Amino acid sequence: MRLRGQRLPFTVLILLLSQLFACSGFHVAAISNPSNVSVVSGTVSVVHLTVLSNSNGTFVNVTAVTLLVPLGSSSLALCGDQRSQFPMNSSVQVSYTAGQDCSNLVKVGPG
Repeated sequence: MRLRGQRLPFTVLILLLSQLFACSGFHVAAISNPSNVSVVSGTVSVVHLTVLSNSNGTFVNVTAVTLLVPLGSSSLALCGDQRSQFPMNSSVQVSYTAGQDCSNLVKVGPG
């Protein structure tokens, strides 16, 4: 697998993920329920597919999504290629379960 020339997309993903982890205690419009499904609503502003090495050392596809929400943005790292679920500038409500390396998409609907 050749990853040369993908430094810019990787850098963009790291910047998106740093936003997510820097504000890990602050999620605007996100809620949790007993089934561990979280929900966030916003307008799609960035969608990017990248490949990361997971905790087992294997490569996985991860879709980085940034949603514009009141008071800022919310970033998600979703397992797999989920780009078709996130049309640019659309208002969406995303349900997901948190995973160790990336979150598992449960549902995307109109926001």
